[in-house]
Amino acid sequence: MIDLSWWPVWARLGLLLAPFLIGLTGLAIVLHIAGSRHFEVMCESLKRSPGLHEELKNGGAFTLKFRLQTVSAMTAGMIWPALGIRQGWLNAQDSENFPPYLRKRMKLGMYCVLAAFGCMAFFALLVGFKSV
Repeated sequence: MIDLSWWPVWARLGLLLAPFLIGLTGLAIVLHIAGSRHFEVMCESLKRSPGLHEELKNGGAFTLKFRLQTVSAMTAGMIWPALGIRQGWLNAQDSENFPPYLRKRMKLGMYCVLAAFGCMAFFALLVGFKSV
């Protein structure tokens, strides 16, 4: 276990809270996309993509929870478009014509959530295990 007791309290508190703030920021971005007109823009932009139709068929536009799931699933297609096109759940033309501002927001939200998860895992490994 790494001893951080010599650090000031504000530094230890900041180290603890930073991943949560980053993760909540990412969640707020994704929540804003799911709860605003951006969701309709995303659906209209991906209308030829089978992945979106599959998500919407599973209840993807009825509640905020399902909208969050749909935005997260479609963000995977924005991060790895070649994979989505190859697997057949993302249309190549939809990927090329997707609005750049929305693509950036979707990626930023997901990267914040993934960075927060990575930081939490790193800090748990750093502080949580005793060295042999």
